[in-house]
Amino acid sequence: MAGTLPDRRMATRRRSLLGAAIRTDLHPSETECVVRDRGVAGLRLELSHAVPLPHSFEIHIPKTRETRQVEVVWRDEGAMGVRFVSVKPSDAEVIPLSLMRDLHAARQDIATLRARLSRLGDEA
Repeated sequence: MAGTLPDRRMATRRRSLLGAAIRTDLHPSETECVVRDRGVAGLRLELSHAVPLPHSFEIHIPKTRETRQVEVVWRDEGAMGVRFVSVKPSDAEVIPLSLMRDLHAARQDIATLRARLSRLGDEA
């Protein structure tokens, strides 16, 4: 980056050197890039500054078998910082533990009934 900018990241990143592919609706093919830093909240990518990209896109890292939706935080000549787009807690569906226990009990009841039906069918 040109000049020294303050580091405003919420979490630290580890250096890396991973090949990655950017997938967008703008390009029928993938745009190759390199993941130079990675953290729990985002990545620093190295790529050609001439590549036009939307504000958000999908990135695929074959080595880690990871595909994530990201959005651009900053962009400079040859590099870009992106943050992972996560599901908002209000959009996520929380399943109560009691409901999961009821589901487990219902599945056991179904298995028991299937076994009974099978035995009845064998007797007939």
